[in-house]
Amino acid sequence: MKTSKTLMMLMLGVGWTPVLWAQTPTAEPTPSGPASLQLEEQRLEIEKLKLENEKLQLELEKAQFQATQTAVPQGKNQTSQGNTKGDVKVYQSDASQKAEELAKANKDKENLLVLDLVNGEVWNKGVRYNLHELYTLAEDRGWKMGKKLDEMDTSNHERYLYQYRNISLLKYENRDRGIFKMTAPASPDDLDFLTPEGISFASPDGDVRDAFENVYFSYDREGHEGRRMALRYDHSRGLAFDDKIEVVFDKDGKMAELRYGVLDER
Repeated sequence: MKTSKTLMMLMLGVGWTPVLWAQTPTAEPTPSGPASLQLEEQRLEIEKLKLENEKLQLELEKAQFQATQTAVPQGKNQTSQGNTKGDVKVYQSDASQKAEELAKANKDKENLLVLDLVNGEVWNKGVRYNLHELYTLAEDRGWKMGKKLDEMDTSNHERYLYQYRNISLLKYENRDRGIFKMTAPASPDDLDFLTPEGISFASPDGDVRDAFENVYFSYDREGHEGRRMALRYDHSRGLAFDDKIEVVFDKDGKMAELRYGVLDER
């Protein structure tokens, strides 16, 4: 200790200045071994999740873009259940306008009925009628339409069958709606029909399947009546009975009969 003290004094005496060394911070050791591998795996997993998230976001944006660009043709592959009341009203208005144009283009064909089944109307010689009041059309045209009692319900309300050639209407006197039926013409004097969708007795079942499944009507089922096949479509009106269409084809695939109205009415 004495020697050190003497040496210090000598150093000060000759003008030496002591140097104070700052302590250099010790760097934290880099993880190595199992700990380092674990951190690297976590970093890679985070990067992987980021990439997957970006991929999903791109797919979502692509799907949204395609949905806005792809328009479904009106009157095909759409159902009344999948559309709002506004959509249905627009479709009904469009169908009515097409029926009117079709009827006026064929106003010289006395035996042709333009059937607007979406609105429950029938056109003949350019004039519009309620399809559930078929007898009014017959009266205006001077057709001798038969009328006979079909049955009575439990409240003694009478249901009549109105018939002229190959068309008929089955309807209760106290109800607004009935059952219209038309069979394929068997003679030159029989009536024929055409719809705004382009359906007639000459249409194959494939055309009927596409045309009658639209914003208003939904495909219900396919049934069989002996060797005949029937396609049924319906539309719920929120009433006791729904609007229904039934198209019957014979064993050769030709349209034999068209039915429309409250087909399940009892």
